[in-house]
Amino acid sequence: MKLNTKINALADSLRTQYDQIDFDRKIQLIDLSEIITQELHFNKSIDLNFICTHNSRRSQLAQIWMKSAAVYFGVDNINTYSGGTEATAFNHRMVNALENEGFEIEKLDESDNPKYKLHLSEEENLDNFFSKKYDHAINPESGSLAIMVCDHANESCPVVHGAKEKYSLMYKDPKEFDDSPKESEMYTAKVHEIGREMLFLMENTAAILNV
Repeated sequence: MKLNTKINALADSLRTQYDQIDFDRKIQLIDLSEIITQELHFNKSIDLNFICTHNSRRSQLAQIWMKSAAVYFGVDNINTYSGGTEATAFNHRMVNALENEGFEIEKLDESDNPKYKLHLSEEENLDNFFSKKYDHAINPESGSLAIMVCDHANESCPVVHGAKEKYSLMYKDPKEFDDSPKESEMYTAKVHEIGREMLFLMENTAAILNV
């Protein structure tokens, strides 16, 4: 299974940029890949729930890229989810940034918190993307690995109910550049940053699994 042509080309490009990930961050990502690999070895699948405050930017992006990276490297049984400590909406700036980088996104309704569908490949779709709390019914009730991608959510949720383990992988919020001359540039940079790191993580996972 391959990603659609544009996302596959973007992944090819981002794999050449691993030198932009600093040493300490690579160690952190390798550690997380080992946790994922162990879970796949013992339980045959893993549920990853990416959590930030509003489930509007970073957690959505991490969920999308983790699944994309798993498809790209042929690692099966990686189930990705996202949530927040509160629900808002999948921010339109992040949706636009993803579309501009080649992700095929279908908007399913016109509500204040619209649902989206992502077409990663002919065989792989990600359904019902919308902002939700991390314990929403669409997310795993138990046994997931909670990956905290912002400081506020990490501090607000010392314990993530239903998760078997909690892991911190912080990203700066591109929100600070909203409505500024650098808005588009910084949202694209965040798509690339999280993409690089999820690809690096999953490439290590695939190597350990000998995929």
